[in-house]
Amino acid sequence: MDEVLILTSSKDTSGMMMVDMNGSAVGPAFKQCLTDQGGLALVGGDSSFAGRGECVDYIVAAQSRKPVVNLYCFGKPQVHMQFHLQEIVSAVAADPSGTFLAAGSRSGRLYVWNISDGILLRTWQAHFRAVTTLSFTSDSTFVVTASEDGMGRLWDVAMVVDAKFRSTAQHTNKSIQPFRSWSSHTLPVRGMALAGFASSIRVLTCSQDRTVAMFDAQSNSRCFRKSLPHSLECLTLNRLEDTVYCGSSSGVIFIVNMSLAALELSAAHAEVSTIGTPKHAPMGLKTEPTQSKSSGTPVPSLEGHKRAVT
Repeated sequence: MDEVLILTSSKDTSGMMMVDMNGSAVGPAFKQCLTDQGGLALVGGDSSFAGRGECVDYIVAAQSRKPVVNLYCFGKPQVHMQFHLQEIVSAVAADPSGTFLAAGSRSGRLYVWNISDGILLRTWQAHFRAVTTLSFTSDSTFVVTASEDGMGRLWDVAMVVDAKFRSTAQHTNKSIQPFRSWSSHTLPVRGMALAGFASSIRVLTCSQDRTVAMFDAQSNSRCFRKSLPHSLECLTLNRLEDTVYCGSSSGVIFIVNMSLAALELSAAHAEVSTIGTPKHAPMGLKTEPTQSKSSGTPVPSLEGHKRAVT
């Protein structure tokens, strides 16, 4: 099956639809489907064709006006399965293997289901405010969440789905604890992207506080933070994971080159040590920290939108 775009809206009552790269509709529209930003996920798996497009694959859409998560088959407008909750879901994600579905609510709670039978495996309070975005790592080891409280957290999937731990926690009223927890922002986190592999997970987040930051899960520390001119709504990484594109509330897309940022950071903290005190130091050799010459320079950007990039 060719590549298709899935279009959703939180206001247009005509529903969710799929179009090809020429703009032509592919199959019937999914009626009565209103979904917020972050409320859409694709369910693939090893048995599917490239992870998308065959009858074994599904579309998950969290409804923005009622506490229901719908699961659709590709090409069928009828709801294949429904997950009912007591509150409205703000973000959903499925793991790469197509086994688990996670959803974050507006109250900060996190829900995890087994997709094969629809059984709710676990629910717990993950954040103090609404979960804005979440994602599984490429090996399904962790689920990463970000929230309006400015926090990012890493949850161990094995601990979440383990039946023995769930039984023990239920009797002792013990809540699950995050594997990693960090605060890189002072305002709500709007976008998130994962980089690296299982042994070196790095989480990129952007916020309405006009900053984009990177957290290294292995060292449990923030390794990058950059301020931009406008509040940020979303971000994405290129395949080489060296360039970040940040969509802002003003419609401008900022381009952050991670390689140049790393060089600037290294140069700002570089110091050359010499033995003794030569009368005439070689040209270009400095004994004090080198300041970044490019600090304060305009950030490359793409302009074309008049309102926020979502």
